[in-house]
Amino acid sequence: MKPAPNYILAIAMALPAALIGIEIPSWFLLASRNLALQSDFGVFYTPGYMVRTRQAMDIYDLGKIRRNQAERVSPDSVAVPFLHPAFESILFVPLSLLPYRVAYLGWAAVNFAVLAGIYFVLRPRLEDFSALGPAWILPALLLGFIPIAFAILAGQDSLLLVLILALALRRIETNELLAGLVLGLGMSRFQVVLPIVLLFLLWGRLRLAAGWITSSVAMLGVSAAITGIHAQVQYLILLRQMGALSYWPLLRRMPNLHGLFAALGFDLSVLALPLLVSMDRATANQHWGRWIMISAVPALFPVLWFAPDRFYVGAAFTFGLLLIQALGLLAEGEDHPAAVC
Repeated sequence: MKPAPNYILAIAMALPAALIGIEIPSWFLLASRNLALQSDFGVFYTPGYMVRTRQAMDIYDLGKIRRNQAERVSPDSVAVPFLHPAFESILFVPLSLLPYRVAYLGWAAVNFAVLAGIYFVLRPRLEDFSALGPAWILPALLLGFIPIAFAILAGQDSLLLVLILALALRRIETNELLAGLVLGLGMSRFQVVLPIVLLFLLWGRLRLAAGWITSSVAMLGVSAAITGIHAQVQYLILLRQMGALSYWPLLRRMPNLHGLFAALGFDLSVLALPLLVSMDRATANQHWGRWIMISAVPALFPVLWFAPDRFYVGAAFTFGLLLIQALGLLAEGEDHPAAVC
């Protein structure tokens, strides 16, 4: 591969440095009590504690959750239902042995370790991008990606899904069944995984779908074993009730990315994968104009950081760029769906 133009190398080095620089003030707040209490970590900490103290059958009971959060987190904390399958609560049982604030910092450490794992899993898949410049560019860009930083600071669990998707991406061409088995482990964020599986079904990846069904059923069995069948029925009722709620009041009260993602039940950490894969392909094909367009997506998030009431502009711009990238790959005659996911 020919060396990249100097201006591309300059952007590749400046972008992650600038993004991390914007995040630094927030990282200084990581150990603060207020950040721990305002984070989403209590949503996971409380079910972990309830499973450990033999209250697993009540992890979807909002009244029981409120009582346990008042005892273990803060009497002033607002009770938020646990909307994830019960198998995920096992991850937080060890952390529930710690005081809440210490557990929050411990979970942040776990997230940093998961982020390192994402880097090592992706690095062989992004050989062209990794060869673009100094070795620190890729890990710095991962850390500097605002949704990833937000997920860590907010005590979220979405980086686990990013790692699972990265592992599936590594295996999809060599062992499609194994990729599906790995993908099923991400059903804690089923609202993100289901559309991905549907796309692969449309692309004829039947072995992947078979692996996903197998591991998803296994995770469902684990969840039922933890809580009992009655609690699983209660979980389905809770999901239906939450789905019937109008999210507009939340968006009006929090007209920013946090409000949007809280309403829809996800964040954009997973966007790091298609962005990096697309940048790698643009690097390999020496399509520097497309590379600059893709790099504009992570560069956009700091604008939203300082102008939070314009989340819809950012969403339209982000997905517009991704659509342009996808159409560009189709125009080149790409026939490997995994290349764009």
